[in-house]
Amino acid sequence: MFKQVLCTLLICVLISSLLSAEEYASNKKKAIKNYEMAYSRYREGRYREALGFSDKALKIDENFTDVYLLNASIYIDSSNVKLAIWNLEKSIEIDPYFFPITYYTLGALQMKMNKYEEAIKNFSTYIKIDRTNLEIIEEVRHQLKNCYFAVDAIKNPVDYNPINMGRNINTKLDEYFPAITVDNGYFIFIRGMPHNNRFGFQEDFYASEKEGTEWAKAYDIGKPINTNRNEGAASLSQDGKLMIFVACADEYGYPRDRPGLGSCDLYYVMREGRRWSKPQNLGSTINSKGWDTQ
Repeated sequence: MFKQVLCTLLICVLISSLLSAEEYASNKKKAIKNYEMAYSRYREGRYREALGFSDKALKIDENFTDVYLLNASIYIDSSNVKLAIWNLEKSIEIDPYFFPITYYTLGALQMKMNKYEEAIKNFSTYIKIDRTNLEIIEEVRHQLKNCYFAVDAIKNPVDYNPINMGRNINTKLDEYFPAITVDNGYFIFIRGMPHNNRFGFQEDFYASEKEGTEWAKAYDIGKPINTNRNEGAASLSQDGKLMIFVACADEYGYPRDRPGLGSCDLYYVMREGRRWSKPQNLGSTINSKGWDTQ
């Protein structure tokens, strides 16, 4: 689940910011050459080779901050949280102000590791030193509230008894972000499906209907909603006839039949039985050129 939640947002923010940098943190040509080779391999999904070039760059210049940030992205892709965190912390140790968004990325990773107090520290630092990206600042403030809630909840636990929804819903893959109708009869959620993209997965909607007291075997809701890109974050009307969801562009943009304004946009669809209408973008009064989601 770590990978599905973090990859699209964190890596896109991190890499797009790195690409916009005016100069590298090193002035050693051989180190820069190896870094650029590492980045090229990373973009191709050849992570082992990328890390090999990163290692060569760091042997030439052990304080080459860009390399640690690139390594963090590789380890996020590879779901190696501990090494991703180590590389981000190392970049901050070398230069605390080189790349302020590092604190945001680090805080998000620490949240996923349940290290809420450490996440609070890094989120707070990000807000103090970077006042330029209002969209991310708003997201950080939201996550800070979540962290404070988590810290309090851990200190003051309550009894609960979660019940697994069973094999008709759950599989060996990741299932998450559910929504259910008010009559408890229609259930929709995200399943992370294996894919040959650089993340190794994509997100699709699956649904189930109640049969007596049991949920029927979940099914792929299919086209026109599910594509070979990511769809998720469903919000259902009470009767389950209207759904608002999020769809994101990939490196090639949006598909021709589903235009978008930003990196992720909100869409709406209507349901009749098991058939959904063609997704419609909610438009510029809701969506922006940035990242819009639930």
